[in-house]
Amino acid sequence: MKDERFDILLELAKRGRPEPSAEAPYGFASRVAARWAEAPKQASLADLWERLCWYGAGVSLAALVFCASFTPSASQPNAFEMLLSVPEISRDTF
Repeated sequence: MKDERFDILLELAKRGRPEPSAEAPYGFASRVAARWAEAPKQASLADLWERLCWYGAGVSLAALVFCASFTPSASQPNAFEMLLSVPEISRDTF
């Protein structure tokens, strides 16, 4: 006694869901281009602020590179050299 409805259900489960189409609908690129062309040409306050921040970041980076390249590289002793250069105490002091 096989249940035919169960066999049909199993057959449908084997097929799975149909894959969605990866293609854009007809005229999609034209609609996107038309919206882009109709967009307002004026920059908003947020756009101007963003541009100013990027310019400031560029100037800051240039100043950082300039200062880093012209700082004198004074050779300072490391901690080990400082320990070795401690003068010996003469025996006359005690």
